[in-house]
Amino acid sequence: MQWKSSLLGLTCRDKALTSAMKSLTEAEGAARDYEAEVDSIKRDISKAQNKNKSLTEMRDKIESELKVLDDELQKMAFAQKRVAEEYSILER
Repeated sequence: MQWKSSLLGLTCRDKALTSAMKSLTEAEGAARDYEAEVDSIKRDISKAQNKNKSLTEMRDKIESELKVLDDELQKMAFAQKRVAEEYSILER
């Protein structure tokens, strides 16, 4: 009788252990899936940061070129005004 109850106890323990091992395996699989998703998101973030850096550099370059062109335009406008004044003086 005692042997039978011990055997029954071992059977229950084995079932519980099997269930716990199954749950652990499922949890490990889910953890691997989450890690893969996190790695994928990190790669996406890195790509987005690189693209942002590239676009920022392009914007800065364009703004710098725009400033140079604005300066040149102001110089030309000043020169045109000066030439127009000289023309008007010579025209008299």
